[in-house]
Amino acid sequence: MHYACIEGGCELVSGEGPNQCLYDYNCRHYECQGEECVEVFTPGENECLTSETCQYTHLECEEGECVEKYGQGSDECEHSDDCYVSHLECEDGECIEVEGAGSDQCQADYECQEYHMGCDDGECVEMYGPGQDTCEFDEDCYEVTYEYCGDGIIQEHLDEQCESDNDCDGGVCSYCQCVYPPELDCDKVCGATTGADLFGSDVTSSECGELVEYDTPECTTTCTYAKFYSSSNAAGTSTCCCGAVKYFDCTDCPGQNPQCPDSSICDANTPDWYQLN
Repeated sequence: MHYACIEGGCELVSGEGPNQCLYDYNCRHYECQGEECVEVFTPGENECLTSETCQYTHLECEEGECVEKYGQGSDECEHSDDCYVSHLECEDGECIEVEGAGSDQCQADYECQEYHMGCDDGECVEMYGPGQDTCEFDEDCYEVTYEYCGDGIIQEHLDEQCESDNDCDGGVCSYCQCVYPPELDCDKVCGATTGADLFGSDVTSSECGELVEYDTPECTTTCTYAKFYSSSNAAGTSTCCCGAVKYFDCTDCPGQNPQCPDSSICDANTPDWYQLN
């Protein structure tokens, strides 16, 4: 047995089912028809209680739409576009607009980053946590007296090293400090990873991928890995191209039914590459 609405009344009926009502008024509601507030014998929310309510309308936002409502009130919208609700969230390191209600998680992309660049003891280093980058190179962290920097006179007692690139032998003058292209010892860089070989220096990333080649013996799955290292500052860029190879034997090879490991074994055995400071 359960209670159901029948012609505006709440009645006990046979059979299983959820209760639709407990009282007769649960089976009725009032709605505006023209300018009159009338009782309707079906369940629903009351649209009015008096006919006076049906003589006025206003606009409200409801589920993202601008709809007309009976009763006095100020208009919340003119068009459905006025009801668009969004908030800002972090996604893949970017601050993006997301449809729907919610508190803003960010205002700018840098607030979504896991780290930012900042100065520490005169060096530009990665700092954990969101924040705005305050430097790109170490020279951005130099503290010099800018009152005199650029006047054409090297003030050594103010820690100035230069006034132009001509004052730096092979380097550039940045913030009155001589900056020289970074030097990468590629033999040392590649040698720091077990089994890695040096394939080139001062090459581009795409060139590095083309340079790394190894023999591919039969009856093996050959996994070739390339690692491109780069260090930059205001004076230039230095690069190293390293490579490594790993071989995984096939079974029944040579034979009638050779079985070789698929490429996923390469991903699972990626070298633990040396990390530049």
